[in-house]
Amino acid sequence: MLEQRAFKAIFVAYLTLLTIASLIPGSDLPSVTYNDKIAHVAGYFVLGVLGSSVSRRPAMFWLLCAYGIAIEVLQGLSGQREPSALDALANALGLGLAWLAVNRYWRCLGSLL
Repeated sequence: MLEQRAFKAIFVAYLTLLTIASLIPGSDLPSVTYNDKIAHVAGYFVLGVLGSSVSRRPAMFWLLCAYGIAIEVLQGLSGQREPSALDALANALGLGLAWLAVNRYWRCLGSLL
């Protein structure tokens, strides 16, 4: 029970930080010297792993995908950032990779038990 609460707290904290980092003006962010799609995939992979620690139901994956799209829409509405379909796709790719990795982990763990 305590472990589940800890995972939920970490998930909520990460989601909050990701939201803040996604919505602050781009000029306030450090410059990225590599393809930022890698950062999107990695950031949403971590989000997907943390989200699966809270719930392994497919609905969690779809909610997080909707969140990734909503963030891009909100960036466009902010007037400070540009929305990007490629960023939304990179977000979904990171979540999909997390979903595959977590499910493979649980299948391997199940076969060992």
